[in-house]
Amino acid sequence: MKVRTEPMLGGAVFSFVLLLISNLVSTFIAYNNINRSLQSMLSGAFDPFAAQTSVFSSMIGLISCLVIPIAGLGSGVIYAILHGRIEPLTSAPAKGGAAAGALGFFLSGIVSAILAGILVVPVMNQMNQVIFAQMGTVDPSMTGLTSSMTGFGIMGALVGGICGGILFAILGAILGALGGILGKSFAGPKQATA
Repeated sequence: MKVRTEPMLGGAVFSFVLLLISNLVSTFIAYNNINRSLQSMLSGAFDPFAAQTSVFSSMIGLISCLVIPIAGLGSGVIYAILHGRIEPLTSAPAKGGAAAGALGFFLSGIVSAILAGILVVPVMNQMNQVIFAQMGTVDPSMTGLTSSMTGFGIMGALVGGICGGILFAILGAILGALGGILGKSFAGPKQATA
């Protein structure tokens, strides 16, 4: 069976959009939690809402974890259904579902890592500056430590984003292949037209 481009892109777009929305919500909540903690550190005041936001953040994280199998299986099912509309599914559409899942998961992993870096790295840099400011006088030989920490953080996020995107693509391929097999039952045989 040949993997068709249009159904593969349809399945990939489905998983990409679903995962991107989930990751944006999670990143926004993480950004707000970090920013709230930073503001609490700067003001020196106790923030009673901080404990509640961590519970809320954990619930959103759990929902985000539930979105992953839905996106992976859904990309395979969508591939099988769209492929079945073009030509009959003669064999298991696992390859197409795997390709759709891998593409959607990889792209969402990379875009999410970039967005997390754009939102979280500046706040982390500000936290580093606050910590060093509270420490008082810093040894002159350690003046570049905050910029080094920020640089290592950015490089770690970049390498981690690429490696995470690859691992996420493997997970997407596995779930997409399973979804493609499942989707064959939804696609059904194409009706002959007379």
